[in-house]
Amino acid sequence: RYTRNDIQSDLESIKTAASISDKVFQKVLHSLLPGVREREVSAEISYLHKTYGAEKDAFESIVASGIRGALPHGLASDKKIRKGEFVTLDFGCVYQGYCCDLTRTVAVGKPGKKLRELYRIVYDAQLEAISAAKSGMKAKELDRVARGYIAKSGYGRYFGHSLGHGIGLQVHELPRISWQSGYELQEGNVITIEPGIYLPGVGGVRIEDDVVVMNGKSLVLTHAQKELVIL
Repeated sequence: RYTRNDIQSDLESIKTAASISDKVFQKVLHSLLPGVREREVSAEISYLHKTYGAEKDAFESIVASGIRGALPHGLASDKKIRKGEFVTLDFGCVYQGYCCDLTRTVAVGKPGKKLRELYRIVYDAQLEAISAAKSGMKAKELDRVARGYIAKSGYGRYFGHSLGHGIGLQVHELPRISWQSGYELQEGNVITIEPGIYLPGVGGVRIEDDVVVMNGKSLVLTHAQKELVIL
């Protein structure tokens, strides 16, 4: 039988993994410079994870700059980062067997008005979903909170993936936080909340946190800066 103590022990490992990736985000910002290749940033993330005590990366890091930000799963390439671009960083690590998953989108130099607009919409949609998440809520209803906000802002067709997924011993576990899911959130569920907007030829924004459903509401486990970082 899986007890409350077991849940708490697992949660502590996920929290530690999350704290490591939070530190990595803050440190890797120093590497986001015009002329640096996405692959170099990905390598730095892996190095820092282990430096700060992680066993390994939870998955191959996504580093997607400029128009490549419109690719939701844009693994790091040889593309060089340019001034004025957004860079989406999606990474996580493993600590004592448990995973975390964090996404932030940052600006290298001053971004244009359109990119700023996209950021604000995704930021607000994510905050609304985090605030709404609670035990007993259907996953599809939680998905609808963020999706509805993005649709109302005129970008619904550019948010093509589900809002999130479970996380634990695997980086992608049940439940899926999807418009197709009938799952009801339960106490102790650890899930990601990661809305995004992806505009072909322009770029994209995704913001992701890990949250645990506890005492009837959600508690955020990842704490890397979420207000737009302009380097």
